[in-house]
Amino acid sequence: MAVCPKCNYKLKMTNIAPNCPKCGTNLMFYGFEERFYREAKFAEMDIAAFRVWVAKVKAAFLGGKLQIARLCAVLLPIASLLVPLGTVDISLPLFDEKIQISGLGAYSLISKGALMTLLDFRQSQLFGELASKFILAFALFAVTALITVGILITQLLCFTNIKRTNVALVVLSALGLVTSAVSYILTLRIPDYGQIVSASPSILGLLGQLASLAVVLALNAVLLKKGIEVKYREGDLYRVEMLKKYKRKEITLDDLPLPVFETEEERAERERKIEETEKKLAFAEAGGLKDE
Repeated sequence: MAVCPKCNYKLKMTNIAPNCPKCGTNLMFYGFEERFYREAKFAEMDIAAFRVWVAKVKAAFLGGKLQIARLCAVLLPIASLLVPLGTVDISLPLFDEKIQISGLGAYSLISKGALMTLLDFRQSQLFGELASKFILAFALFAVTALITVGILITQLLCFTNIKRTNVALVVLSALGLVTSAVSYILTLRIPDYGQIVSASPSILGLLGQLASLAVVLALNAVLLKKGIEVKYREGDLYRVEMLKKYKRKEITLDDLPLPVFETEEERAERERKIEETEKKLAFAEAGGLKDE
């Protein structure tokens, strides 16, 4: 049940008047000025938090030529997955497949159920070595694919913590180079059984993956060394810090001044506008007195 904010009188369902039946206080406008000031303080800090977020996003993605180049280059490793690292032709009475070690090859291998057949081949004395080495090569390629997806996701979230995500991109790119090279080496070691099984590694696929990952690694390494400058509006970081303290209930809105932060130029401009408003009001009052 609602109560009067001034005298704590318990209001009834039949009290539909705008004023308290006991003390006569206007229930809608009581404490309006205090509430207005509190909301103004919160709005100032909340808008500052949004400006800080925009500044980080802008710096991370469009803050310079290197950031723009990095944003474009992050798609190269994904595209390189479409170029196969190699092709394996298997011709058996109950299994006849031409499998590419690539993104499309992985989809085909899983959708057709050929992966389960290869897993069963590991128990075969004749084709066990073939199946094991092929599956290992494909597993390493899958790791490379996951790394490239991780690079893309990290790039999209790089504004959350610019330095840490930059380090993560360097590490992921370096790991991708290693897994891609090892996957190609394992493809070379797949045994050849003449017309029954033949493996054809593709140097073009390897070079595509290595080159794309190397570009991402180089761009992020340069940005990590150079650093990314984020340009904040003066006072916004202080406002954001105060907002965090307020949300952690370390301070209240009543503890903060209004405005929460103000530069000398902003203070001078505010005082000038107040002075102009007072002059206009005084002039209007003077004109009203003359009319009377």
